[in-house]
Amino acid sequence: HKLFRQQVNMKLSVSDIFWSNRWRGISTFGVLDMNIGGAHDSRRLRLNLSYNFGNNQVKGARRRSTGLEDEQQRVKRDN
Repeated sequence: HKLFRQQVNMKLSVSDIFWSNRWRGISTFGVLDMNIGGAHDSRRLRLNLSYNFGNNQVKGARRRSTGLEDEQQRVKRDN
């Protein structure tokens, strides 16, 4: 979303909103049976703000031809 005369950009993002990043393990070793599981808190809420400095009215860089394009034009003229 753009704010303050199109100079500030704001981005809000959320990850793993349902806390679905869990793990589980089952191990049997002789008479020992283990059933374990867990999760780390991977839920994140991020707010990114960026500010564009400078003049927005400056024209973009002009298109420059490459050496290959110049050579192609020269070959077309010679034929």
